[in-house]
Amino acid sequence: MRTTLLAMIVVALAVGCARSTTSTPAGALGGECLPDRRCSLGLECFRGICLEPEMIAGRDGGAPLGRDASVPLDPDRGDGGRRADDAGVPPVTGEVVARGSGELLAVFVIEAGWIVVDRDAARLIGRDGGELATFASGREITAAAFDGEYVAIADRAELTSLTPDLATIATSRLPRFCEAGVIVSGHRFVCGPENDWDRVFSTHDLETGATLGLSTEHTYNGIPMERVPGTDHFVTTTVSSSPSDFHLYEVTASGVATFVNESPYHGDIAASTVFAFVGSPATHLVNHVGVMLRIFGDGCAPGSSFTSGCFVRDGDLGTLSGSEGYVAMTEDGTSIYALQGDGDRFFSDPLCETACTIERVDPAARRVTSSRGYAVPFLAIPAFEHDRWASKVVLGVQSEGDRFDGFTAYEVRLAPYE
Repeated sequence: MRTTLLAMIVVALAVGCARSTTSTPAGALGGECLPDRRCSLGLECFRGICLEPEMIAGRDGGAPLGRDASVPLDPDRGDGGRRADDAGVPPVTGEVVARGSGELLAVFVIEAGWIVVDRDAARLIGRDGGELATFASGREITAAAFDGEYVAIADRAELTSLTPDLATIATSRLPRFCEAGVIVSGHRFVCGPENDWDRVFSTHDLETGATLGLSTEHTYNGIPMERVPGTDHFVTTTVSSSPSDFHLYEVTASGVATFVNESPYHGDIAASTVFAFVGSPATHLVNHVGVMLRIFGDGCAPGSSFTSGCFVRDGDLGTLSGSEGYVAMTEDGTSIYALQGDGDRFFSDPLCETACTIERVDPAARRVTSSRGYAVPFLAIPAFEHDRWASKVVLGVQSEGDRFDGFTAYEVRLAPYE
């Protein structure tokens, strides 16, 4: 799941703008009903939301709402099975599958449930909502990655590899703690430290804990890292400098991360940490405004960045218009899953406060194949994944605090896209 920092705070301060936000209090109509927060008099708790009794029973005597508070399907109708009233299908809120305090780092989806990683621990949450296993080193966790077989947890001193049920495989000391990391073929974890100057990547064997190699120094190529699916390449993004660009690295057979080249546009095309890949092995990167970039174009090799053949523009996804954009994106090799957010929000406003849409996009056909409105605002979205076992998306969101003083709470929600 990939997120971006929309740099609009300077504009807001310059014009002296301020916008107030409102939220539904817990227990009130539309608010959440948690175990320690009951609904107000006259309302009933339904799937974690306070609703009027007639809404739960079904509008105008119709069928009751579905488990995610959406209008249920009616297979006997000729409109594709979707039942809706005059107001249309209401937006979903998603089912909360996990909550925690502090900062969320990652959510990994497995058949048994979800591996939720925050600064303190990794927890395996089962499909029934129960906590099945926990891993904590006693130190702050700084990065996490998953390749379908091995979970890599990096803290302030060590790297630990785990099985999906959080059993320890190997532990090794880190030359410097990892701010980001990816796993490439052969269960090799590439650690990227927190500095963006003289940055040295270290590569580690998750099966044995051995350090395989160190890269040469790289400066101002960005901190966030994302593996290019099906390859031994990864992408970094410069999000704290201007202009922002995508940078491509390859991990050699010996385990050394080597710089290939960067996108040649230098600010002409938006580069952020919100993007998705097409194909596996991936052929294209799609940014948050739908521009498609061919990753390995002709001449994608070390050399002048201005003539780089990496990340070459190759059309548009075609699913956005005007100022629309995505605030989160992921993929499964065939489809792209994206959360389309508020196009005119201020930097400090919660995301999805007015309107968001979860979409499944067919990149080959350049069209949206299904979509659902999403209704619960949040402050940031550090995790956005596709859950193929549930045919839904997982939204890992920060629900309290702020990005300056620190997030204090998070939720993991499971929401439909059709």
